[in-house]
Order: sequence, then structure tokens, then C-alpha cells
Amino acid sequence: MSTLKASALGLARIQQRRREKGWGWNVEDDTCLLQASSALDPDRAWHTGGPYAYGISAGTWKRFLAGKYAIGAKAFKAYCQALDLDWQEVVERQLQAQGSTTQQDWDESIDTSIFYGRLAELNQLQQWLARDRCRLILLSGMGGIGKTALSAKLGEYVRGDFTEIIRRSLRQAPPVETLLAEVNSVLAGEASRDAADRLEQQLARLLDFLRARRCLLILDDLETILCSGELAGRYRPGYEGYGELLRRVGSERHESGLLAIARERPSDIASLAGDDLPIRMLKLGGLERDDARKILAAKGISDTRHGAIALIQLYRGHPLALKIVATTIWEIFGGDVREFLDQSTLVLGDIMPAIFYQQFERLGKLERAVVYWLTLESEPVNLGQLRRGLCFSIPSTSQLVAALESLKRRSLLETPPDPAGEMRLFALQPAFTKYVANLLVEQFYGELATLLATGSAQQIDLLRSHALAPTNSAEQSRLVLLALRDRLYTTTSAPQNLRENLATAITELQQRPTKEVGYARANLEHLLGVTTSL
Repeated sequence: MSTLKASALGLARIQQRRREKGWGWNVEDDTCLLQASSALDPDRAWHTGGPYAYGISAGTWKRFLAGKYAIGAKAFKAYCQALDLDWQEVVERQLQAQGSTTQQDWDESIDTSIFYGRLAELNQLQQWLARDRCRLILLSGMGGIGKTALSAKLGEYVRGDFTEIIRRSLRQAPPVETLLAEVNSVLAGEASRDAADRLEQQLARLLDFLRARRCLLILDDLETILCSGELAGRYRPGYEGYGELLRRVGSERHESGLLAIARERPSDIASLAGDDLPIRMLKLGGLERDDARKILAAKGISDTRHGAIALIQLYRGHPLALKIVATTIWEIFGGDVREFLDQSTLVLGDIMPAIFYQQFERLGKLERAVVYWLTLESEPVNLGQLRRGLCFSIPSTSQLVAALESLKRRSLLETPPDPAGEMRLFALQPAFTKYVANLLVEQFYGELATLLATGSAQQIDLLRSHALAPTNSAEQSRLVLLALRDRLYTTTSAPQNLRENLATAITELQQRPTKEVGYARANLEHLLGVTTSL
């Protein structure tokens, strides 16, 4: 008799559906057994207490839910039907995969032995590839969120559905012809050919392979072939061929799939995706609370410690950030989460700034203006508030909207719900806000030092365009103001000299038109206020 059991992803779906129906493990309420019996023999009347259909019992129900041992195929399918699940979507395919001839070619070895959560995302991606036969999937998310690890784990789960799985990183930004020549050589089982063939020839050859077989191609680090220093989504000069590759793989008929992974979404692909189309997109966010707890527990911080939930929320479930901060809490604060939180600071460690630096450096001028303002505001703001606040740096609403859309494509912008339910709000993740705040202090300082030393207001771009003390008295702007004051004191011979220089600069700026000085005069007045209070 053939037997079946659920996969890890399938088991998560089974448990979720069981809870939704209110069915327990011990079948005090045997509705699950009655419905499974009806699935096997719908013409017979089944009654509480049994007997039940052949293969349906409390024992097989428990084994079905546990997923450790296989049960009869008919009973497995009946239980799935009772739970309103498609058995083919939850069944374990590993045995099939072990006997298959799937060929895999990964350019990097990715360790997934320690992997937390992501069952919902794995299930979604597996469904898109296996059931919906999506041809192109774009997986996006900010740096360190776990995209690469998720793709590696996905490869383990879907390998029984493909004859070949090929993974390549675009970190070194290879020309598209070079990439296609290498992939085509792997699929052809031959030595790597040069990339002399034109893009059209290389693409045609790849698509022939994708039609003849069922292959999965994974392309990671896609952002490296996109432009930086401007609004997100455009390909770098000379790399437009990647756009052609993605468009054709997504739009032409074949039996294969391409998973593209990036910190930001190409604008042309985003416009082609849809819930019922063969091109889909998934933005990866932070871990669920229970999975984030496992990261903290692995670092010695248990659920019983006060503040663990607040810590997870503060870092938005970002797995890498949580690993870093958990180490700091254990080594510096003896594992006391509450004491750490009472310091009113965020720890970024050595790794997160490098990741944030890479993403920040890709921002265009308009995006940076928005990021700076959101950092100083601290609390979420709506479009109207942003428009009024950025009146000296972004001249039109259309430009502001374009910048917001671009930040959204880069996975940097949060849109928390409005408590009043009236307007769409915008904010940044706290950890990224912390990084940008440090940048703001240094940039404000550079402009102030020049202004106070030379008396020239020619280089007050940030002082002019951004308010150090917005009208809502944001906590973050106050911290920036105080850090700026302390930074100035380190380069000033005496506090009195600093106050005199600030007063002189304010008098000079009073003689200039508001449009020319923007927020600069008010910023210096606020700074003078915090120096006088010492």
C-alpha cells in the first residue's frame, strides 16, 4: 500500500488549517474523522463515535498531524480534503527528489543548517513555482533580511520539481552575455563557451533549454546591475540586457522558472507582475515574533527576560540586527534586555553599518532628502506633512511621490497604519534611522564648521533644507541637535566662543531672504538654545 506524509512546509499549513477549524490532536470532537470518512465514502452516513472509514482513526489522525511517519495515501488525501487543502501542495516530495536526477550547480555554498521560520514565505514561493508554474519571481528585501538563505532553503524543497537548479550571484556585475554563456554551458553539459555570441543568440539558446526541460535559475544580488545615485529601478549603462533577459523569461512560454533576488526592484519588472500573472513579487520583511525569539534564545536571551518582545519590535524582526544586538546585550548588559532598552539607543554593531552604507550610497538626491526628514521626524508622517516640511528641497509633489515610490522599491520605506484610519503614513525602520542620524550629525557639523569659520552661507545645503527641530518636537531631532552641539564643543576652545559665533551667524542670516536661508537661521537658534542651557 502506498503511503504519504507532509513536508515541513505542508505540515505548517496543516497545523494552521487545523487551528482555524478548531480541531484538536486528541479528537474529543471527532468532526475531523467524520469529514475524512465522508471524503472516502460520501454515500454513507457517518456518526459521532464511529466506526469510521477504513484507514481513518485517532491514531492515523495524530500521525498525519505529527508528520514524522507516513500514513496510507487514501487516508492522507482524505484528511487533506477535510482540511480544505490540496494534498499535492502539502505532501513530502523529498523521497521523490532523492530518486530523481536533479542536477544542481551553485556558485556559492550557502549554509542553511540554522534557519529560523519563513515557513509562510517558503510555502508561497513553492506554490508559485510548483503549482502556479510562475516563470519569473522577484524576491526583494533590505540587506541582511535573509533573502539568500531563503532561496537556498527553497532550493532544498523544490529540487524534486526541477531537472536542473542553477544559482549565480551577480555581485561582481558580469555582463549578461557572460552569464548566459556560463548558464547555457551548464545546461548543455559542456565546457564553458566564450560570450562572443550576441545577446539575442544567447537568449534564444537559453529559452530553448527552458522549454525543453524544467529548470530553476536563481540570480542573486540583482541590485548590482541597477543604477545608483538616482531613483531606483533603472539598469546601469551596458546592463540593459538583463532587463531583456528577465522580460523574455517572464513573458515567453516555457516550463521553467527564474528567481531573481535583489535589495531593490527593477521598475519594468514591477510593472509586469500580478497576483494572477506568471510574474510575481515577494517582499521579505522581518521574522515573525516566535521565530525572532528563537534567534534571541540561541544567543542566551530567553522569553522570560523582560523586554524581549519590545526588542524584537524595535528591530522589526530583522534577523541579522537581532543577532548583533543580542550579542551586545549578553556581553555588555549581562543579558538584561530591559537595561539595554533603558539606554534609549540602538546598537548596529560592525556589520549593519556596512549594509546600510551600501544601500544609502545608492540613493538619489531626492530620496536622501526624504530619508533625512523622516529620520528627524522620528514618528510616521503623511504626504502633506512631508510636502510642507521639504518645501526647501523638493519643489513639487510629483517629485516627492517619485522619491517615495523609489524608496519603497528599495525596501527602505515603511507604511504603518494611521491610528485615525484617514491617511497613508511613511516612516523608516528604526535601525536604518539610527544609521542615518549618525550621518546627519556629521553632515550638519561639516556645514556648521564652515559657516562659523568663514561666515559664508554658500555651503549650507542641509542646514537650509532640513529642520533640526520640527514642529512636533521629535525625539530623534533633539538627539541629533544635542549630538551636534557636543561635536562642536570638541573643536571649540570655549563654550562662550561657540555661542558668540552662533549669534553672529544668526545675525548674518537675518539679513537674507527666507527662501535663500530656509531653515538655517532657525536651526542655529535652536543650537544656540541648547548651548546656553549648559
